[in-house]
Amino acid sequence: MKTLLAPIGTLISKILNTVAELFTQVVNVFEWLAEAYVKLYNWLGLIPDTMVEAIKQSKRLISEERAIYNAESENIVVLARRRRELEKLKNVISDQTKSEDERNKAAQDGLRILDEMAKREKAILVARYNLLEDKRKQDGYESDEQRRERLQALADIEAKEAEYISQRNELISQSSGIEKAAADAAAT
Repeated sequence: MKTLLAPIGTLISKILNTVAELFTQVVNVFEWLAEAYVKLYNWLGLIPDTMVEAIKQSKRLISEERAIYNAESENIVVLARRRRELEKLKNVISDQTKSEDERNKAAQDGLRILDEMAKREKAILVARYNLLEDKRKQDGYESDEQRRERLQALADIEAKEAEYISQRNELISQSSGIEKAAADAAAT
Protein backbone atom coordinates (compact mmCIF):
# COMPACT_ATOMS: atom_id res chain seq x y z
CA MET A 1 0.00 0.00 0.00
CA LYS A 2 2.82 2.38 0.89
CA THR A 3 4.49 1.62 -2.41
CA LEU A 4 1.35 2.56 -4.31
CA LEU A 5 0.91 5.84 -2.42
CA ALA A 6 4.59 6.91 -2.55
CA PRO A 7 4.31 8.67 -5.95
CA ILE A 8 1.27 10.57 -4.71
CA GLY A 9 3.17 11.65 -1.58
CA THR A 10 6.06 12.85 -3.73
CA LEU A 11 3.68 14.75 -6.00
CA ILE A 12 1.94 16.41 -3.04
CA SER A 13 5.32 17.30 -1.55
CA LYS A 14 6.42 18.95 -4.81
CA ILE A 15 3.14 20.87 -5.05
CA LEU A 16 3.48 22.11 -1.47
CA ASN A 17 7.07 23.18 -2.09
CA THR A 18 5.98 25.09 -5.19
CA VAL A 19 3.17 26.80 -3.25
CA ALA A 20 5.59 27.73 -0.47
CA GLU A 21 7.98 29.21 -3.03
CA LEU A 22 5.10 31.16 -4.59
CA PHE A 23 4.14 32.59 -1.19
CA THR A 24 7.76 33.57 -0.61
CA GLN A 25 7.74 35.49 -3.88
CA VAL A 26 4.42 37.15 -2.96
CA VAL A 27 5.88 38.24 0.38
CA ASN A 28 8.92 39.67 -1.42
CA VAL A 29 6.63 41.66 -3.72
CA PHE A 30 4.72 43.05 -0.72
CA GLU A 31 7.98 44.00 0.97
CA TRP A 32 9.13 45.78 -2.16
CA LEU A 33 5.79 47.61 -2.45
CA ALA A 34 5.89 48.65 1.21
CA GLU A 35 9.41 50.02 0.79
CA ALA A 36 8.36 51.88 -2.36
CA TYR A 37 5.37 53.43 -0.57
CA VAL A 38 7.50 54.48 2.37
CA LYS A 39 10.06 56.08 0.05
CA LEU A 40 7.35 57.84 -1.94
CA TYR A 41 5.49 59.09 1.13
CA ASN A 42 8.74 60.20 2.72
CA TRP A 43 9.72 62.02 -0.47
CA LEU A 44 6.33 63.76 -0.49
CA GLY A 45 6.76 64.64 3.17
CA LEU A 46 3.76 62.62 4.32
CA ILE A 47 5.80 60.44 6.68
CA PRO A 48 8.08 62.04 9.26
CA ASP A 49 11.74 61.04 9.28
CA THR A 50 11.32 59.50 12.74
CA MET A 51 8.77 57.08 11.29
CA VAL A 52 11.15 56.10 8.50
CA GLU A 53 13.91 55.58 11.07
CA ALA A 54 11.57 53.42 13.20
CA ILE A 55 10.74 51.29 10.15
CA LYS A 56 14.45 50.79 9.41
CA GLN A 57 15.09 49.90 13.05
CA SER A 58 12.26 47.35 13.00
CA LYS A 59 13.62 45.75 9.83
CA ARG A 60 17.06 45.54 11.44
CA LEU A 61 15.64 43.86 14.54
CA ILE A 62 13.72 41.36 12.43
CA SER A 63 16.84 40.46 10.44
CA GLU A 64 18.83 40.08 13.69
CA GLU A 65 16.11 37.81 15.06
CA ARG A 66 16.30 35.69 11.93
CA ALA A 67 20.10 35.53 12.15
CA ILE A 68 19.87 34.33 15.76
CA TYR A 69 17.36 31.67 14.75
CA ASN A 70 19.64 30.49 11.92
CA ALA A 71 22.66 30.40 14.23
CA GLU A 72 20.70 28.37 16.78
CA SER A 73 19.61 25.96 14.06
CA GLU A 74 23.17 25.56 12.82
CA ASN A 75 24.44 24.98 16.37
CA ILE A 76 22.06 22.09 17.04
CA VAL A 77 24.08 19.57 15.06
CA VAL A 78 27.49 21.16 15.65
CA LEU A 79 27.10 21.17 19.43
CA ALA A 80 25.74 17.62 19.46
CA ARG A 81 28.81 16.44 17.54
CA ARG A 82 31.10 18.37 19.87
CA ARG A 83 29.40 16.87 22.93
CA ARG A 84 29.91 13.41 21.46
CA GLU A 85 33.60 14.15 20.85
CA LEU A 86 33.92 15.55 24.37
CA GLU A 87 32.40 12.40 25.88
CA LYS A 88 34.83 10.22 23.89
CA LEU A 89 37.71 12.33 25.18
CA LYS A 90 36.43 12.03 28.76
CA ASN A 91 36.45 8.25 28.33
CA VAL A 92 40.07 8.39 27.16
CA ILE A 93 40.98 10.61 30.13
CA SER A 94 39.46 8.19 32.63
CA ASP A 95 40.89 5.08 30.93
CA GLN A 96 43.75 3.92 33.15
CA THR A 97 45.13 1.66 30.41
CA LYS A 98 46.01 4.67 28.23
CA SER A 99 49.37 6.37 28.52
CA GLU A 100 49.82 9.64 30.39
CA ASP A 101 50.51 11.49 27.14
CA GLU A 102 47.33 10.17 25.49
CA ARG A 103 45.24 11.13 28.51
CA ASN A 104 46.82 14.59 28.76
CA LYS A 105 46.31 15.19 25.04
CA ALA A 106 42.68 14.12 25.40
CA ALA A 107 42.27 16.56 28.31
CA GLN A 108 43.76 19.42 26.28
CA ASP A 109 41.58 18.55 23.28
CA GLY A 110 38.58 18.41 25.59
CA LEU A 111 39.35 21.88 26.94
CA ARG A 112 39.66 23.21 23.39
CA ILE A 113 36.33 21.68 22.36
CA LEU A 114 34.69 22.90 25.56
CA ASP A 115 35.92 26.46 24.92
CA GLU A 116 34.61 26.33 21.35
CA MET A 117 31.21 25.09 22.51
CA ALA A 118 31.03 27.77 25.22
CA LYS A 119 31.93 30.49 22.73
CA ARG A 120 29.24 29.35 20.27
CA GLU A 121 26.48 29.06 22.84
CA LYS A 122 27.36 32.26 24.66
CA ALA A 123 27.43 34.23 21.40
CA ILE A 124 23.85 33.21 20.64
CA LEU A 125 22.63 33.87 24.18
CA VAL A 126 24.28 37.29 24.26
CA ALA A 127 22.82 38.12 20.83
CA ARG A 128 19.35 37.13 22.06
CA TYR A 129 19.74 39.30 25.18
CA ASN A 130 21.00 42.25 23.11
CA LEU A 131 18.06 41.86 20.74
CA LEU A 132 15.61 42.00 23.64
CA GLU A 133 17.44 45.03 25.03
CA ASP A 134 17.26 46.76 21.62
CA LYS A 135 13.54 46.02 21.39
CA ARG A 136 13.04 47.53 24.84
CA LYS A 137 14.93 50.67 23.83
CA GLN A 138 13.03 50.95 20.55
CA ASP A 139 9.64 50.57 22.18
CA GLY A 140 10.50 52.99 24.96
CA TYR A 141 8.73 50.81 27.50
CA GLU A 142 8.80 47.26 28.75
CA SER A 143 5.87 45.12 29.86
CA ASP A 144 6.23 42.70 32.74
CA GLU A 145 6.41 39.77 30.31
CA GLN A 146 9.08 41.48 28.21
CA ARG A 147 11.09 42.32 31.33
CA ARG A 148 10.81 38.73 32.48
CA GLU A 149 11.94 37.45 29.07
CA ARG A 150 14.92 39.85 29.03
CA LEU A 151 15.97 38.89 32.57
CA GLN A 152 15.57 35.20 31.72
CA ALA A 153 17.88 35.69 28.75
CA LEU A 154 20.45 37.27 31.07
CA ALA A 155 20.03 34.41 33.55
CA ASP A 156 20.51 31.91 30.69
CA ILE A 157 23.87 33.53 29.89
CA GLU A 158 24.96 33.26 33.52
CA ALA A 159 23.77 29.65 33.83
CA LYS A 160 25.53 28.59 30.63
CA GLU A 161 28.77 30.23 31.78
CA ALA A 162 28.51 28.42 35.12
CA GLU A 163 27.89 25.12 33.34
CA TYR A 164 30.96 25.49 31.14
CA ILE A 165 33.14 26.68 34.03
CA SER A 166 32.14 23.56 35.95
CA GLN A 167 32.94 21.27 33.01
CA ARG A 168 36.22 23.09 32.41
CA ASN A 169 37.22 22.71 36.06
CA GLU A 170 36.37 19.00 35.88
CA LEU A 171 38.69 18.50 32.89
CA ILE A 172 41.46 20.54 34.49
CA SER A 173 41.10 18.52 37.68
CA GLN A 174 41.31 15.25 35.78
CA SER A 175 44.34 16.49 33.87
CA SER A 176 46.15 17.51 37.05
CA GLY A 177 45.20 14.15 38.59
CA ILE A 178 46.86 12.38 35.67
CA GLU A 179 50.01 14.46 36.10
CA LYS A 180 50.06 13.85 39.87
CA ALA A 181 49.62 10.11 39.42
CA ALA A 182 52.48 10.09 36.89
CA ALA A 183 54.68 12.10 39.26
CA ASP A 184 53.84 9.74 42.14
CA ALA A 185 54.63 6.72 39.98
CA ALA A 186 57.94 8.25 38.93
CA ALA A 187 58.86 9.03 42.54
CA THR A 188 58.38 5.42 43.66
